[in-house]
Parts: sequence; structure tokens; C-alpha cells
Amino acid sequence: MKKLIFLTLTSVISLNVTAQDAPQGYFTSEASTLAIGEDIAVSIKQYNPSQEEIKQASHPKANAPMNFLQVPFIVTNASLFNNGFESVLYCLDKTGRLKWQRPLGFSKYSGASPLAEDSGFLYAGEGMREDGKIQIQKFDSNGRVIWSKILDSLQAVNSINISGKMLNALVSFDANRKVDHAGKTFSYEAYPVYFFLQLNIQTGDVIRKEYQMMGNYMSSLGFANPYVNSYASYYLSKKDSAVFFSADNQKSANVVSEDLPRENSILTLTAGPSENHYLTIANGDRSTAAYVLFSDFYGAKKKYASKLDVKPGLDGYDRCYLLQTKDDIMISVIVKDRIANVCYTDKDGKSSCTGKKGILTSTVVGAGLYKEQPYFIEVEGRDKPGGIGTIKLVSY
Repeated sequence: MKKLIFLTLTSVISLNVTAQDAPQGYFTSEASTLAIGEDIAVSIKQYNPSQEEIKQASHPKANAPMNFLQVPFIVTNASLFNNGFESVLYCLDKTGRLKWQRPLGFSKYSGASPLAEDSGFLYAGEGMREDGKIQIQKFDSNGRVIWSKILDSLQAVNSINISGKMLNALVSFDANRKVDHAGKTFSYEAYPVYFFLQLNIQTGDVIRKEYQMMGNYMSSLGFANPYVNSYASYYLSKKDSAVFFSADNQKSANVVSEDLPRENSILTLTAGPSENHYLTIANGDRSTAAYVLFSDFYGAKKKYASKLDVKPGLDGYDRCYLLQTKDDIMISVIVKDRIANVCYTDKDGKSSCTGKKGILTSTVVGAGLYKEQPYFIEVEGRDKPGGIGTIKLVSY
């Protein structure tokens, strides 16, 4: 039997990068990030304000209309009436200096464009400035576009996975449902209508594009947070449950969160071809609230719920990320009060947590693994209304 030893680094790498070396912009508070070779890829959206909007945000006038730069930076899942967020792919070296950047597209939503990596190539997708079109692109490690695929009658690329010789993705357009309220009032709420898309990773040619009947029914009921985990399957989740879908069988779906207690809420989910993991918060007061990681390794028949030794902040602004090593160690990253808490959980559900003060100076917008060790993406400068942000790479 192999003995698992948790290795915790005791040193913190200080990256002395000037603002001129790092990407700057009016960034949103959500990023996708992953390692590619010796570098770090970051997908993040930015708002391109007018000078008047910048002035209004930093020196607001009474009764003047509010613009995006006045929204607190901690806000996630923001949306605009038009495709006003521009998505950009940045490649940073291991010190956080910018090597190259490429445009990905435009969206009305602030969430980061999905990224995937395979054999030194990057894959990313997003909507386009022209409404009703999406674009998926393949880049080499130097930022050269290998191929680009544009599809009509769609608005968003929601999740990407590379399996074998196929790029697998959930793509969507928005539909509206009527929501009734008290007093005989109602409103309309947008929800995504999904298609399961497969492209040849060598050429970008479409292999399949199929309407997701069961997935879209569940989407209309509020299930969101799409995560493609293999060549023909994906997950949707909401606060109280997570559901697994097969793209080849749209007559049924499997609930994978049967063991979730009523008081727990799902925060984030990740999955591989034969397992799923979701980090939850057990709601309660300061003494009973807790983070709990649920994992189910189907092939190994391992299933656990592991309580993490990190006390949740009661303001609801903790940032949480789930990462998985090549040895199937789950790494839960929980950022609260400028403290980076990292918990390592083995396949038997045994967890060990460490926290480091002082390495974070601003809001964390993403986290990833570089050579099996966690790193963080921060945005400095956006904490003040109208302030421009600078992307900062922090190693744990």
C-alpha cells in the first residue's frame, strides 16, 4: 500500500513585476486559468469604458446613471444588455510577465471564457461582437492561431473538454421563461439552451452538434454551472443538487448529489471521466458552518465526504476553487480575508489544510496548478470605483 505524504511548501515566491510588464484593463472578477508548459494562460473579460464613464465612476454625480465600473469588484455573474464585455486570452511567464495576448470574443456576461489544454495547445471559445455567433479557437504555445471555427445561431461557449482527438463543448443561446411573483406580477428570466458540440482537434471540423433535451429541461428549472467532463457527458448543478447527463441519452439524467445533507449548498464542481467532486458549505452560525468536500471515484468505488479545517466567512465572499492533481489528490482553494487556505484531500477522504497570511494583496479571480502546486490570479487596482486593474500572479 502506498503511503500518501502531504507536501506543504513553507516559502512564498514573491513576483516583482511592474504594471508595465503585466496585463492591465477594467477586468471582471472571474478568470479561467491553467498551466501550459512553463507558462500560465489566463482568460478574463474586461469592460471598455468611455472617459465619461471612468470619470463618473471615480467622481459620481448625483442622479447620474450608474455604470459597470461602479459595481463592487467582488460581484460575480454580472450581465449587460449588449455584448459589452471583451474576452482576452493572456499568456504569462512564471514570474507573471506578459508574453502575448489574443482576443477571444465578446459577451454580455462577466464569467470567464472556458479554457482547455492538450499537448501544448490551448483551446478557448466565446461569443462574437455580432450577436448570434460564437468562435472556438486553437492556439499554439506562442499564441499562433492554428484554426478558428465560427458557428451561427449561438451566443455562448459554456464549457470545453479535450478527449482523445475531439474537442467537446457545451454551447448555447439564451431563452426566456416567465416567472410569477406575488401581487399578480411577473418577470422574464433568461436561461441557456444547450447544444453538445464536438470538433476535430486537428482541423476544427464539426463532428456533431446536438440539442440537449434533458439538459435544457433542467436548465429551465435553474440548473446551471455547466461542466463537460468527457467526450459525451457533462454536469449541471445548482445550490442543492448536481446532475450528470449523457449526450447520447437525453431521456434521463442521474442525480450525483444524493448524499448531500439538506443544510449543505454546492459552491463549485469539477469532474473527470470517471469521478466527480463538489465543494459545499454547511450553512449555520459561526460555530457550525463548515466546508465539506464530496467525492465519488466510480472506478475505484471510493466515495467520501471530507470536512475541511477552514472556517467559512459569514459574509459569503469567500472565493472557492477545486483543483485535481495527476495522482487524484483534490486541492480545495479557499480565499478569505486575504488568507489563502489550501486543503489537500487524498482518495480515502483524509484532508490536511494550511493557510498563509500576507501573500495576497487584492481580490483573487482564479486559481490553478503549476507543476502540481497551486497558484492564484489576482487583480490589483479594481477595488476602487473607476480604477484600472493589473493582473498579478501569486505562487503558494
